[in-house]
Amino acid sequence: MFADKLKSVRFAWVFLIALMVLAISGFDIAGVEAAGISEEVISELEIGMAESDLLELAGEPAYSAPTGYGYEWLVYNQDYANYFQIGVADGQVVAIYSNSFNWDYQGVEIGTDIDSFRSAVDAGRQLEFEYNNTTITLSPPDGAENSIFLLYDPGSESVVHYFIDVHRERLTSILVSDVETTMAASNLNYNISWVRGSRPDFEPEEISDSEQEEVDYYTGKQFQDLVNSVRVRNGIQRLGWYGAAAEVAIEHSQDMYYNGFFSHQSPTTGSPGDRVQAAGIDYRYLLENLSYGYTGAIFAHEGLMNSYGHRQNILDPDVNAIGAGAYQSEAYTQLFLRLD
Repeated sequence: MFADKLKSVRFAWVFLIALMVLAISGFDIAGVEAAGISEEVISELEIGMAESDLLELAGEPAYSAPTGYGYEWLVYNQDYANYFQIGVADGQVVAIYSNSFNWDYQGVEIGTDIDSFRSAVDAGRQLEFEYNNTTITLSPPDGAENSIFLLYDPGSESVVHYFIDVHRERLTSILVSDVETTMAASNLNYNISWVRGSRPDFEPEEISDSEQEEVDYYTGKQFQDLVNSVRVRNGIQRLGWYGAAAEVAIEHSQDMYYNGFFSHQSPTTGSPGDRVQAAGIDYRYLLENLSYGYTGAIFAHEGLMNSYGHRQNILDPDVNAIGAGAYQSEAYTQLFLRLD
């Protein structure tokens, strides 16, 4: 079940000793100086455009994040009101994700209420389309039938994922990706039938252990940006990156992956508070989110935002730092801390 991928317990640990003046390595709350994507550029973005044209229009991203699915994300986090992740492969744009209110995709704006969205867009909970002599049927993962709607755009041969905020009953973000990328990197259920020849192969090539480590690290960085973008959207301070906490998060994800459990409480490392204290981190307040089984930060983030307890952690006004990460693109941990 979709709900089983989320740990519904909201962990809060209040550290009740007075803190000395903080001298914390790895805590970065500084912004990025680059301009980012402007509102004028947003309307020019499209699947299939050349990466060189994208860079000419939008400038350099804040950073590039590898994936295990044959493409990389160019992350534009310089302006959280216009937050974009743009996937590129072989010199072309293959995916676009944003939760910006300024993105009007095919006449539908982020923030549109669910009734108006359903009236304006012929998107459904199940999608069937033809692609290269293949019939592909897609549907949201179990339990997410009301939070993901799907549409096939034959012009760009891409799949549109409309993510719904089930608490506010509004469109919260959109992910557009070409068919190859969708099939390689999506959390959707799917069925494939083909007219002739062998079964189409949408599986990505395997990556090395070192490449996977890089993917898992940058998953945490994407979590920071996805979290900050919705915090800014809700008028809440953004969170600084705390590298020491990210290491703790990755280690807990690894612990869950190898030892076959999914819990805030580890048989070997104890509670989140135990793990953070063992790493020598002083804090006043600590929250932890866990997620499992998603294909990347975006799907995990949208799932967490539709789980009430996890949403509360993400939008908690009392925290000021985040450390997050993944293991094997399977187990995800987010730590939210108050450091002063």
